[in-house]
Amino acid sequence: MESMTAVPRQVAGPRMRRKGRFQIRSRDRDGARVVYLDGEIDAATVSRFQKRMEQIVAAAGRLVVVNCRGLQFANTATFGLFYHFHDTIRRSGGYFALCELRPKIRDVLRILGLEKELHVFDDVPGALAAARRHLAEGA
Repeated sequence: MESMTAVPRQVAGPRMRRKGRFQIRSRDRDGARVVYLDGEIDAATVSRFQKRMEQIVAAAGRLVVVNCRGLQFANTATFGLFYHFHDTIRRSGGYFALCELRPKIRDVLRILGLEKELHVFDDVPGALAAARRHLAEGA
């Protein structure tokens, strides 16, 4: 039985079957920090995700976009952390966005009511454009 608050694991070939495979990398793009997630955020990797995101958010300034294209699985703690980083950046006058979410991960955001709270976009350019508009408006 699938949990309503966790994204079910998908069989994605031998590379994805290793539990705890996760990578996070980031780069500056057009004045924002774009974070790329790849693999699974589960009990074995969530603390690494949290620590690395804390470093990125502290150093990034006001614009952070998280590209979730490579994110295969996210446990419930991941969704809480997405909200935490969104709230932290928002309170400092910045903008935090998620993009390229897999349908099942986006469904969980919707079920949890986070899709209305978080800024979710189809792609990085859309997220960056919205972030720039937000900052230009001073909202």
